[in-house]
Amino acid sequence: MIRIFLYQLKIILNNKTIIFWTLLFPVILGTLFYFAFGNLYSEESVLKTIDVAVVDETENAEPYQMFQAAAEELEYSDGTAILNITYTDSYEAEALLKDEAVTGVITVKNNGDITLLVKESGIYESVLSGIIAEYHKFNTMINEISVENPQALEKALSIFYEGVDVNVTDSHTEGNKDPYVTYFYNLIAMMCLFSSFSGLGIVVNCQRNQSDVGLRVNVSPVKTVFIELAGIAAAFLVQLVCVLLGLFYLITILGVNFGGEIINIIITSVLGTMLGVSIGYLIGHVGKGGLNTKIGILTGVELFCCFLSGLMVGNMKILVQKHCPIVNKINPSAVLEDAFYAQNIYGAGERFYGDLILIAVITVVLLIVGSIMAGRNKYASV
Repeated sequence: MIRIFLYQLKIILNNKTIIFWTLLFPVILGTLFYFAFGNLYSEESVLKTIDVAVVDETENAEPYQMFQAAAEELEYSDGTAILNITYTDSYEAEALLKDEAVTGVITVKNNGDITLLVKESGIYESVLSGIIAEYHKFNTMINEISVENPQALEKALSIFYEGVDVNVTDSHTEGNKDPYVTYFYNLIAMMCLFSSFSGLGIVVNCQRNQSDVGLRVNVSPVKTVFIELAGIAAAFLVQLVCVLLGLFYLITILGVNFGGEIINIIITSVLGTMLGVSIGYLIGHVGKGGLNTKIGILTGVELFCCFLSGLMVGNMKILVQKHCPIVNKINPSAVLEDAFYAQNIYGAGERFYGDLILIAVITVVLLIVGSIMAGRNKYASV
């Protein structure tokens, strides 16, 4: 088996095309990402106080006073006020927005209903939208208490007016809050999944109807499945080195901050590489098509998976989660991206380990199914 492993290793290392697509292409793409997104985000820019106009259209003062009390208490973790509020009427507020003197206009209506008017989309507009969404949740809770347990309403309001600290942060990691880092997560996921080309090449080289090497393999006394698995081990080793070199380039040379612990990033990359190789291993046993046909199928499938996980469009994974969340659970690229994200934001916790277990399970299933298919391949003659 060791001789077969070394033989397969030489075959993979001599395939310059695979090395290009699994190492050089992601490195080039990562460099482009760095120059495109590297300076768009900074921690200081997020801590900027946002100018906003607030308009009162309530018939009684209580909802307006409640929102006013909440808005004036909002602070970043360093104590910087989030909002710089100008209280005015709707006409003046729209004029301020038009002149770009404020980022948005918040209108408080009856029953605590709040609307937000912005001129464009951006980081600060997203912060305002998040504030409104959180306040809506609080207002809904108050309304539910007033209907289901009116006796507790006064106590709930008193707690609110006493100034409950809504800005306490439960920090799980010293992670990177840059939203653009998700592009680099998806890039590493793509590098891992591109390992599938090596897995596919191993299978094709062992198929009698695909190559002269396959003819020799099929007359060998060693079972084909064992030769393929030795090749898979060789492919995993080479591709893991490529992925780790890519990580080294992104982290050390470009200075990309993936957040979290480096060991978690490496563990995820190791499992992701094995997942990629196993995908190619399975696809190689599907159908009787030639190498080019299977490469085309594999490329299309993996690029589509990367697209759904957000490599081309940053918020695509969010849209998929909203409309069809099961896709994010079975999409290898999305699971890998989520593992990187989880270790960054939440640390090595339940979500992170859940993703790793899911990656491992998918990998084992693919290898088992591929091995069964390899054992069933029969030829009329050799």
